[in-house]
Amino acid sequence: MPLRALAGALLLLLPGCVAASAPAIINAVSNTAIAAAASGVSRATGDCFASCPDGTSCNRATGLCEALPCRGRCATNERCELNPVERCVPLSEVELKINRQPEEPERVTPQ
Repeated sequence: MPLRALAGALLLLLPGCVAASAPAIINAVSNTAIAAAASGVSRATGDCFASCPDGTSCNRATGLCEALPCRGRCATNERCELNPVERCVPLSEVELKINRQPEEPERVTPQ
């Protein structure tokens, strides 16, 4: 008998819980609809579904954010090396060597 009384009390309290949470449910549904609409507008204009955080870049073909090499943290005088983990390493100096002399242009004489 006490179990039936407990179940009956829970059934009487249940509508109050649902009624109290109705504004929260309405807010959640409306916020989700607004977010979905904003995401759709962003994608329709060629951007990603959402703003990409630092260290990522928008892939306009897929609409998704993709990680940049080394998360974009390398300085201008560094490059990202992926061996075996990502790390920024200094750019090596490139030595240019010219192995042959430039050809002389043909001389054109006026006639």
